[in-house]
Amino acid sequence: MDVKPTRQALADFCQHLDQLRRLLADPQMQAALEKAAVAGRHGDPLDASLIELLRLCKVTYDADDGIPPLTILLWHLDFPYSTARMQLPIRTNGHPNAQVYVCPTDHCDRLWVRAPGKTIPTCWLQNARLRERI
Repeated sequence: MDVKPTRQALADFCQHLDQLRRLLADPQMQAALEKAAVAGRHGDPLDASLIELLRLCKVTYDADDGIPPLTILLWHLDFPYSTARMQLPIRTNGHPNAQVYVCPTDHCDRLWVRAPGKTIPTCWLQNARLRERI
């Protein structure tokens, strides 16, 4: 279980980390979640911490199923979760028709398209706002 997380796995984890922090009030669950966050921040394996979190949530995890622990955790907590890749805005005359934001440290593949009036989200692994992709 010592596999480095993919850039997309880190993006998925980052996107939901703040909500998970607010939802999981139990100190043991918070400790397991923060252990995963520290691992993710350094690009280290985070599955072991997420599997521990699943155990604390009384959810059985079987690695042979081939489903990542984060996906099972989000399903268990009824998160609206999709593994579909985001479609980027179409360029017109060489310019994007929307602002696209990415990981502030280029650590993962998180993408966010800004809608008018929306606040730029935070990268919860790096505790910094996403940066505009140029």
